[in-house]
Formats: sequence, structure tokens, C-alpha cells
Amino acid sequence: MLNVTVESSTEKNRITDKSRSERLKELIVSNQSARYWEWDTAEELETAKNRIYYYPNAGKLVVRLPLYRNSLGKLSGLDLNALKRAPEVLDRLIEILQSLKEQDGKAAPNE
Repeated sequence: MLNVTVESSTEKNRITDKSRSERLKELIVSNQSARYWEWDTAEELETAKNRIYYYPNAGKLVVRLPLYRNSLGKLSGLDLNALKRAPEVLDRLIEILQSLKEQDGKAAPNE
């Protein structure tokens, strides 16, 4: 089952008095525009074992593994703009994801 929600990352980071575009301008001036989670809104996708955050304006895809004790879990990001510049990697990633879809939802033996 796929749950999709859109949640404002700016609210999580207490940036409520300024618009995202104003905050982005400030971050660019201060050379901190890489802090995309402060100015972009994430679309969240959740599976039984992962949470995926898609930041469309920043061109980032972040995957979080399950929670560990009282921590947020481990995060790993994928720069989608860099992926566009590596078409062979993008093609292979599409093949991998397509093969999952073609497995008709059957879980791997260790699931």
C-alpha cells in the first residue's frame, strides 16, 4: 500500500514568517542553498520499510530507512539533476524499477 502526503518541510524547521522564495534568496546569498529541505516542500511516499521524500524544486530524492530506537533513521539522497547528466545510470535505474513492477508485487524471499 502506498501512502502519499505532502508536508511542508519549512514548518518542521520553524520557518513560518517568510515565504519559501524569500528564504531561498537568503540561503543563496549566504551560500546555503543546499539546505533544500528548508525552502522546498517534500512529497512523502511510504512503504513498509522506507520513507521517500521527493523535493521537486530542489531536484532531490531522499530515502529514509526505518526508525532506529529514538533516531530519525538513516537518510540517503539522490541528486536528480546529476542523474539527468548520466543517461546510462538513469536508464539502468529505470530498468531496475521497471523490473520490480513487472514482478507483479511479489516480495523477495527474505521479506
